[in-house]
Amino acid sequence: MAAFARNVLDLLEPLVLNHGFKPSRATATATFCAFAKRVSEQICYYLYVRDDRAGQGDVAVDLWVAPIDFPDDRLDTLGIGYRIRVGVTQEPSDEFFRAIAQRLGPVLPGLKGLAEAVHSELLQPLLPGKRISSYLLERRIWARVRDSRSATVSQRREVLEKAAERMAAGQATMDALELCAASLAQAVLAHGALLDEPDLRFLDGDQALLADVLASQVYIEALAPLVTTASRAG
Repeated sequence: MAAFARNVLDLLEPLVLNHGFKPSRATATATFCAFAKRVSEQICYYLYVRDDRAGQGDVAVDLWVAPIDFPDDRLDTLGIGYRIRVGVTQEPSDEFFRAIAQRLGPVLPGLKGLAEAVHSELLQPLLPGKRISSYLLERRIWARVRDSRSATVSQRREVLEKAAERMAAGQATMDALELCAASLAQAVLAHGALLDEPDLRFLDGDQALLADVLASQVYIEALAPLVTTASRAG
């Protein structure tokens, strides 16, 4: 992991843990790192930290209210979601990240209305485009695979889910996840009745595309699982 991401994660993780955010170590780069918090079946809060100083920019921290998705640049092109600038600096420090965590405290309880707006747009997008159409198909494909009762699909899905859990915990790499996703994609395409016509038309027989869809969806599910009242009580 690059020094920037490692430093940001080490500084910010303990500060935002109380707010329910989990670090996405697997997607961290030399200039980017992300945290995610699941707030409903379809919605996450994300905290993105970007270092644009090499391009004469700043280190910026943004809070997103957006659909559940792989925590990278995909949110920028989705067309659904709201981004709030939490803070910028040229010199990230312990004090800066403590201030970011303090700023989140009063803001997070007020995001319910934005989450509801995002949910409404998922049902009827106001800015329709190719990316949101693809996203909705990807989520539907994952739901079909997740709920499949095929023995082979179920077994390979469980292997993929365990790999995603290890990856979310920083114990496995993206390569390991992609290998499991490729195996599951092969089983899904071999199961002729699992996907319907729009799904198959979208995939066009591309096993690599299906594997990418499965890997992306299962990773964010593992990173930011939905915590219900019952699971909290248990």
